[in-house]
Amino acid sequence: MTTKRILVTGARAPATLELMKNLANHGCTVYAVDSVPFALGFYTKWVEKYEVIPAAKQETTKFIHRLIDLIQRYEIDLLIPTCEEIFYIAQYKEELEAYTSVFCESIARLAGLHHKYQFIELAKSFGLQVPATNLCTDKRLLKDVDNKIAKPVFSRFSTNVVKLDNQNIDKLHINTKNPWVIQDYIEGTEFCSYSIVKEGELLAHAVYESKFHAGDGATIQFQSVYHEAINSWVTSFVKNFKFSGQIAFDFRVNPSGEVFAIECNPRLTSGIHLFRNRSLVQAFFGQGDKILKPQEEPMKMTLPILLYLLPNIRKNGVTSTLQTLFQGKDIVWDKEDRKPFWKQVFSYYQFWRLARKHKISTMEATTYDISWDG
Repeated sequence: MTTKRILVTGARAPATLELMKNLANHGCTVYAVDSVPFALGFYTKWVEKYEVIPAAKQETTKFIHRLIDLIQRYEIDLLIPTCEEIFYIAQYKEELEAYTSVFCESIARLAGLHHKYQFIELAKSFGLQVPATNLCTDKRLLKDVDNKIAKPVFSRFSTNVVKLDNQNIDKLHINTKNPWVIQDYIEGTEFCSYSIVKEGELLAHAVYESKFHAGDGATIQFQSVYHEAINSWVTSFVKNFKFSGQIAFDFRVNPSGEVFAIECNPRLTSGIHLFRNRSLVQAFFGQGDKILKPQEEPMKMTLPILLYLLPNIRKNGVTSTLQTLFQGKDIVWDKEDRKPFWKQVFSYYQFWRLARKHKISTMEATTYDISWDG
C-alpha cells in the first residue's frame, strides 16, 4: 500500500500528539501545523515536518490559504483537523477538498452538534434520552432554578457551567447575542465516549468514566469500560445523523441506570489515548469490517493529576486518587520519544503567559486562537 501523507492541525493538544504518533507508527507520513510555536506535537520525532501557521480565529483567510499551500507542497492525501480549528476548516471544506480529502463534516452539520441547545433538540428528534433543556436569552425570565445548571450554548472544558440558585442568576451574562442553555442537573456517574465514524457506521469506539478532573473540566484519567446503554445511544445517534468524522459525547448515568447525553464534541478528544495499542489508520481512511475496540490498560495525565491532586483527593478519596497516579501509562511519556514529555511544562508555561497577557484563564488560553462560537 502506498504510504499516506497526512496533515494534522491542532498540534498543541496531547490527544493530537497521540493521533500523530499512532498514524506514523503504522506507516503514514505525518505533517503537523499549529498557530503557537510551542505546540506539544512539534517536539515529537514522529512528525516529518511541522509548520507554524496563522491563527484560525483571528486570521481565518490566511489560515486556510496556508493550509492549501502546505497541502500542495507536501502532496497531502488527508487533512485531519483535531481541535476547534475544525470549525474554521469546515467552513472552507469545499474549497479545501479541491486539493485533498478533509476528515470532517461541513460547517452546516458540525455547528448544530457544537451548539448545546441544537444538539439536545437533534438527539430528541432521534428519540434519544437527554436532560430537559431550554434556551435562554433573557435571565429575567428565569424563575424555577432548583436542580438546574446553566452554560453558554458555545463553551468548552466546563469552564462556564453554573449550578443555579437565586443568588447567582444576576452574575450570568445572558442576552440574545450570548444565549445560554438551562438544563436539568442529572445526579449520577459521568461518562465520555469517543468514536471514529463513516456514514453513520462506527469504525472505532471507546467509553470511559470521567472521574478525575483538572478543576471542574477536562478528564485526566482514562479507563475503558463496556457500557451497553451508552454504546446503543451513540450507535443510534451517528446512524440517524449519518455522521462521518470524529465525535465524542458526555453522558450522565443516573442511579437507575438511565443514560442522558449532556453535550457533543464533534472532533478529536482524549478518548483517543485508549487506542495507543491499536492502529487507527484504517478507521481514518474509512476501512475496516468491524468496530475497533480500545485497550484495557488505563492512561493518565500525570502532570495535571499532580497539579490537581488535592481537589481530586477531596472528591474521590486518598486511596483512589493515589492509585490513579501510580497506575497506567502517562499519555505523553514515551521512552523512544521523550522530548514532548519534558517540553509539556514549557508549553504549559507559555499558555500561562498568554493567559496573563489577555487576562483569561490558562485553560481559555489553550483555545484563544482557535475557539469557535458560531
